[in-house]
Amino acid sequence: MLGNALLLALRQIFRNPMRSILTVLGIVIGVAAVITMVTVGNGATQQVRDQIASLGSDSLMIRPGQRLGPGQSVGAPSFKESDAEALATQIAGIKAVAPSRTSTQVVVANGKNWSTSVIGTTNDYFSINNLTIQEGRNFEQSELRAGSAVCVIGQTVKKELFENHDALGKLLRVKGFSCQIIGELEQKGQSGMGMDKDDVVIIPLNTFQRRISGNVRIPLITVAVEPGSDIERVKESSRLLLRERRSLSSSEMDNFNILDTSELIETISKTTQVLTMLLGAVAAVSLLVGGIGIMNIMLVSVTERTKEIGVRLAIGATEREVLLQFLVESIMLACFGGLLGVILAFGASVLQLKPCIEVDNQDGSRMHVGKKYRGKMENCLRSYVKDKLENRRDLDLKRVFITHSGSPAHDIEVVKEEINRYASFETVHVTRANCTISSHCGPRTLGVLFMTK
Repeated sequence: MLGNALLLALRQIFRNPMRSILTVLGIVIGVAAVITMVTVGNGATQQVRDQIASLGSDSLMIRPGQRLGPGQSVGAPSFKESDAEALATQIAGIKAVAPSRTSTQVVVANGKNWSTSVIGTTNDYFSINNLTIQEGRNFEQSELRAGSAVCVIGQTVKKELFENHDALGKLLRVKGFSCQIIGELEQKGQSGMGMDKDDVVIIPLNTFQRRISGNVRIPLITVAVEPGSDIERVKESSRLLLRERRSLSSSEMDNFNILDTSELIETISKTTQVLTMLLGAVAAVSLLVGGIGIMNIMLVSVTERTKEIGVRLAIGATEREVLLQFLVESIMLACFGGLLGVILAFGASVLQLKPCIEVDNQDGSRMHVGKKYRGKMENCLRSYVKDKLENRRDLDLKRVFITHSGSPAHDIEVVKEEINRYASFETVHVTRANCTISSHCGPRTLGVLFMTK
């Protein structure tokens, strides 16, 4: 009976190919959308988890201020360098302690300027954050105590200011004072948050406090725990010590936060999982619409085939057999659609499609999807720049902008190389996209902006 129902279902599907294709299309789109959205969400979650895990499973981050919540206050005094020293000397099981403070500053060297993150800290910061000195050295104890004008730079800063030439011993101007470059960090690449880990200048903490911040406040203390030590015990001991140093009574809540990397991973994972579920739910609407489409088509099919049903019943077919035929037909349509949807989603991931969004101010600022590039990011970027600049005679060569939402330094260098190949712009500016573009387009989005005559 089932074999006969399958045969009749297949015959009916192929008898009306256009109707069957349109019916299956809704399921194809729905399944492909759900798989794609969930895959993207899970990939983003895993990337963030991996980046946080790279900090080490045995590390603590201590910040002033309470957790946000009902009846909780956020304001709290910052830490002092003596707090970090007390943690390092009075708590057993702590391997290293690094107080730090960060500020965005414009640095100047070699006749060029660059906006970067300037971090004031100690030598322990390098080991805790897995930073390796590629050339030169880190800070000497005398330099840390005296607040000497010395610094260690990342590879992005070196490329932007010195064009990969030797930077050791050169002077770097930061907010009204010049510091000598004594070391270069090994390239780290892009973080899971879309930040360039190589776009950094590290100076002694005392130098930062005297020359940049003008105060001794410390907003972050990073602690590395000895391997094999009980991290919960270290965490609790640190909490009690800081409560004592901040003169908190037993009735007062902690006015600081202590987070370990596992806790941070859990928090961020929950957030990304919620976003993944939201994306999946939105995509599932398409799947629901596809299912409703199959239901409507089968309802119409039953109405159109009333005579066929009557003839089958007249020659001895049972109601169960007729019902089974239509049920098998709808299941087969759904299975075909689901299979094609899976194939489509898999194909999209294999092809690595990267669409180009084009905006032309001469056309009323109209935004539209242009060419879709396929393959590795580097190859796509080279093709993109070639398509936009090759054989253009109407370019205004005064300036061109490379705008990105957290692209790695390698991608930016590739685009610069290709721009110089097809056009001789006087100035190439590298800028970060604003939050609106970054949130809509996602990390590693990159665009080239230029004027025409």
